[in-house]
Amino acid sequence: MTSFLPCINRTPTQNNPIQSNNSSVYKSYIITTSNSFLTKNQIESCKKIINRVLKKYKKSYSTSIKYSLTKTKKPIGVRMGKGKGKLSDKVAFVKKNSVLFEFNNIPLNILKRLVHKIKYKIPTSINWKHLPFDIKLL
Repeated sequence: MTSFLPCINRTPTQNNPIQSNNSSVYKSYIITTSNSFLTKNQIESCKKIINRVLKKYKKSYSTSIKYSLTKTKKPIGVRMGKGKGKLSDKVAFVKKNSVLFEFNNIPLNILKRLVHKIKYKIPTSINWKHLPFDIKLL
């Protein structure tokens, strides 16, 4: 007769990277490191990547990007003059060190993976900050 002996050394939260033994709460940010223009399509593709990664861990995020400019474009083959073209894109001007996305309680390895994937979709350089919840990002 064999009996099942549980492993005493392993904690039940070691397999899940989201759950941890320390009760500290972290706030994480993805910030830009240079000035640039971001189109609506670029931001939407970043949101898709974030949703794909975070839905496994049941976490949410917030963004504060406002589209302040619109681009116009004339059709191909039209001569110069005769007024302005039709609206083509919504664009947001992003300054240096501005916050693109904000997360609550995201582990550092997941945040690094997100930044690595988002770097391919945005024409500006980005970085991450991982701070305790009580410290505010300026």
